[in-house]
Amino acid sequence: MQKISLGPPQKSTITSPYNTAEGIAKSLVSLTDFQNLLTERYIAGYERDENLTIFYVMGNFYLDSCGNCMKADRDIKKIYPSIPDVLNSEEYWKFMEENAADKQKPMIGFSMASIPPANIVCPVCQKSWTLEDCYDFVEYTGADSEKNISLKDYVGKTLYDVQMIFNERTDAIYRINQPELIIRNDRFIDLAPNPDYADYNNENPQSPMVINRRGWVGEKQGINGNYVVQEGDDGYFNIWRYYHRACNHQRLNEEALIQFTRIFEKAGFKELDVRLLETPNQYYQCDYYACWFNVNTIYGTGILIGWRKRVINIDWSQWGYDFSYLFRRTESAKWNSSHILLAQSLT
Repeated sequence: MQKISLGPPQKSTITSPYNTAEGIAKSLVSLTDFQNLLTERYIAGYERDENLTIFYVMGNFYLDSCGNCMKADRDIKKIYPSIPDVLNSEEYWKFMEENAADKQKPMIGFSMASIPPANIVCPVCQKSWTLEDCYDFVEYTGADSEKNISLKDYVGKTLYDVQMIFNERTDAIYRINQPELIIRNDRFIDLAPNPDYADYNNENPQSPMVINRRGWVGEKQGINGNYVVQEGDDGYFNIWRYYHRACNHQRLNEEALIQFTRIFEKAGFKELDVRLLETPNQYYQCDYYACWFNVNTIYGTGILIGWRKRVINIDWSQWGYDFSYLFRRTESAKWNSSHILLAQSLT
């Protein structure tokens, strides 16, 4: 659970380096030093419940009163190159009002972010981040980044040792930190009725309410850092991946191109029959969305295709091709059923 500060900024009487403009400025000599300071603020806010002073750092980072670090939704340093590296809340918005073209506060959003550690590299370009470009990242975590990984190579080691080994990886951050889901093994599967659901099971013998259907165990079953990995164990990891913004767009666009090309090939088009040309995403343009494509085929142009969150947008309103020619040849072996179905869907 994240604490988020709401309402007007409160003045703090804490004078530790992590809570002063001078202390924050001194941390801005390297990415590691800045991240260490952010860790100190997090511990102060979350473990000691200190009310911290709000600061804006390098224009792009908002350090709230709870110990969180948030990132601006645009590169403020690029828009305002002269912005000081460390400003309190009053100084920040005064600077914005004085330097904005219309003398009005710009609309800026901030979202929770964890800056990529200095040892992590972008999976696309294999380059790490520095203090100068630490704003330029896209973070992937949450449900899409949770994964169970086989621990067969670590049999005989403790979970603490396994975590230390994964800490050395540079492609992402790996953490075994789900209290309920730490280790999975078939030997932990127990299909006996769960006593907590005894009445329910008596009414429905087919109820899935059994003690352990999938074989996951965690802290409740005594699993901790001293647990020794056994044959057949999987570990449940939370994973944080980081990409440079340009690298992430390149990756998303390339993956979408391959995916949509395969769709047309499965519909019967050969590789040289179809060309997909990138065009801006017409649903929502942000760091997590791939581009759309204008599709050129041997039958003409006019198909627009691309992802809208979890559905694919297909627009053939500009197609203008008469598919009756295809229907007259349905008996020909040249046209397979999927090819004809695609033609029918575009009319």
